[in-house]
Parts: sequence; structure tokens; C-alpha cells
Amino acid sequence: MYTRYNLTLGSNSTSHVLSYDLESHRPAQVWAELMSTASVDSLRKNQNPWHGIETTPDSKITRLHELIDQLNVWIPEKITSRWNHADPQDSLNRLHIHFPELLRTEFDQDRLDQLKEYNTVIHVIEDILRGIKFGHTVWLLIIPEDGERINLIDEDYAYFKPNRVFGELSLAYPHLGRSVLDIVKARDYTLPMDQIVPQYWITTNHSLRFYNDPGNEEIYRNRLIDFYDKSPTLKKMFRLDDPKLAFGCIPMGKLATVDGKEFSQESVLSVIRSTNKILDWNIE
Repeated sequence: MYTRYNLTLGSNSTSHVLSYDLESHRPAQVWAELMSTASVDSLRKNQNPWHGIETTPDSKITRLHELIDQLNVWIPEKITSRWNHADPQDSLNRLHIHFPELLRTEFDQDRLDQLKEYNTVIHVIEDILRGIKFGHTVWLLIIPEDGERINLIDEDYAYFKPNRVFGELSLAYPHLGRSVLDIVKARDYTLPMDQIVPQYWITTNHSLRFYNDPGNEEIYRNRLIDFYDKSPTLKKMFRLDDPKLAFGCIPMGKLATVDGKEFSQESVLSVIRSTNKILDWNIE
């Protein structure tokens, strides 16, 4: 059984090791097996794992418009939407739709890189805006690519939880589309049915959280009930009590030590803010 995940973060002048105690349940063990053969060289290009460090979205909105101009050179159906500062959430919902539709049908690597960056920038803007609203939320999203995909089994769905806590290691969403928690948070009632994709894979993708969610599990479940009542699309796809809604993420571990020592939340945040590179990892 795998028991520990050690992640080395660094900058030009320093490095730190974050060690996580792993859960014994199947999803955590399958993930650990996949990570044990993955390497830093496989990390997604043009994807910054650090989220919640930037506090204003202006530079990312500028980059989003640059990417729209680049995409419109070659995509058949042009992206006519631009950022609406008066309604940021509507902007996010409308612009997000283009990504899955295009990525499913494109094979040129340069174009795929543009599409992936487009999607990433939208999510970064969303994080920044939520941070402004609820308090800044620092986390890492680590995406090694080209690894194996293992299907979740029925028993795995019992581990999904919608609320995140400080120091948590979670299985990340790997699909083209949007998870149910994502569309509930975005209040996106008009998303096309084929883009609502509850999680059904275990991959190496994972996130590390350095904040506590503003709501507990009960609050998120109540938001799901309210959304479900107003969403004819989701009702056509699933029962509200179906575990395969995969509402949230699967927690797979908890931060145990930093550089082999006990830590405070402030000291961990200092480490995250002072680093900018994934240097290495190993699974024990």
C-alpha cells in the first residue's frame, strides 16, 4: 500500500518538500500507482500550477482576448464574445463553451496548445474573481499528461465531497466539459447537455489546497438541490441522489510535514508564494 506523496517545489534560490499522508481507499491507491511512474517532464506545457497568487484579472483578460484573436484565424465558428466587465460570470459561462467543442475535433499540436491555454486562462480568471469575492484561495493544480486513465467503479463515488479544506490533496477533474460542482458554482443553467460531464476517470491530475472553503458540505448540497430544481438539462441526465453526479472531488491525502517538520498555515503559504516550479515528486 502507498502511504506518502512527497512533492518538491522550488524557485531559483530555494526548494521545499511537501509530504502528504495518503488515504487507503481505492482511488488514492490507484492515483498513487499512476503517479509513481509519471515524471515532471510530462507536466502540461503553458499551464501554471500556481493558482490564487494573482489578485487582479486584467492581464489574464488581455491574454484571453489575444488567444481569441489567434483562434479566430482558424476555427470555423468564430468566437464573437468578449469580456463583459459588467457581468463577469456570464462572460465565463459563454466563453467556456467553445473549448470542449473545438478540442474534440482538432489534432494539430500548435492549435491544441492554443485551445488548452484558452481554457486555462478562463479558469485562472474565474479563480481570481472568486478570490476577490470570497478571499484569496491559494492552490496548486498539477497536470501530468499522456498517462493512463482508470475508470471509477461504483464504490469510488461515495468519496466525492464538494468542500475543500486546508492541506488537502484531491483528485482533479480530467475531462472535456464541466463538472456538476463547477456549473453549480457558476449558476450556468444553459450549458449544452454534452458539456455536463461528471467525473468518471482517475488520472494523475491532482490539486493541493491551501485554504478552507467558505461553505461546508451541507451548504454545497443545498446549492446543488436549488440548481437541480432550476436546471431542466441536469434533470434529464441524472437523479439528484445518483452518486455518479460526482459532486465535488475525492480527497486522497492530507499535508503531513513541510521539509520534514510540523508547520503552520502561514508557513505553508509562505512556501507556496515563494516557489514557482515543480522540481520533483515521489511516491512511497
